[in-house]
Amino acid sequence: GINFISGKLFIGNFDLNASSGLVGAGISNFLVTNGTGRLIVGPGFNTYTAHIGPDATSYNTIVHSGMSGHSFPYRVRIGFDASNPPLNNSVVNRQWNIDDLTGGAINSTLTFRWNAAHENPGFIRTASYVGRYDGTMWVPESSPAAPTGSDPYTKTVSGITEFSPFGVGSNGALPVDIISFKGTKVNNGVKLEWVTENEVNFSHYEVERGTAGRNY
Repeated sequence: GINFISGKLFIGNFDLNASSGLVGAGISNFLVTNGTGRLIVGPGFNTYTAHIGPDATSYNTIVHSGMSGHSFPYRVRIGFDASNPPLNNSVVNRQWNIDDLTGGAINSTLTFRWNAAHENPGFIRTASYVGRYDGTMWVPESSPAAPTGSDPYTKTVSGITEFSPFGVGSNGALPVDIISFKGTKVNNGVKLEWVTENEVNFSHYEVERGTAGRNY
């Protein structure tokens, strides 16, 4: 493990294995993931709190609570939201990158912490939600609601079964999440049916009809 006495630890592009925990981390002593390196959390931790910042000015927190436990190591890095940009600027300017190293099912509760200074202009705190980047798009993991706390703020999501980049957004920063979509021919028309899981700041759909063989 790592025992913080005074100051910050910059890991740059190197992974840091601290399977037995971070001791003494706080507002002045925390881990700085200022590159591609990540904190590796070993197996056997059902609850783990990591104080990590993308630079030396302030830290964010990720709290992992495995409801069914986990038997494999995972790693986490907190950085600026650049590698997987949202649809607009109404987000917390942080990205919590989490991935497991060996693969396997997990059922986790994750808590994300940020400060008011980390919020981009246009971010609506009272209608904020956690999103997970699935490799193609941001998928909402919670309904829009006010966070808990008062600078710092926290959002907690449960039932997480996949690790990936996570973020906090509002005001349409994440898209509509469509579960299924199909079209059925009916007489001289087409019947469209779709199911959505989340619709954030959404008002209506627009459906366009085209001619076969033409590009639009």
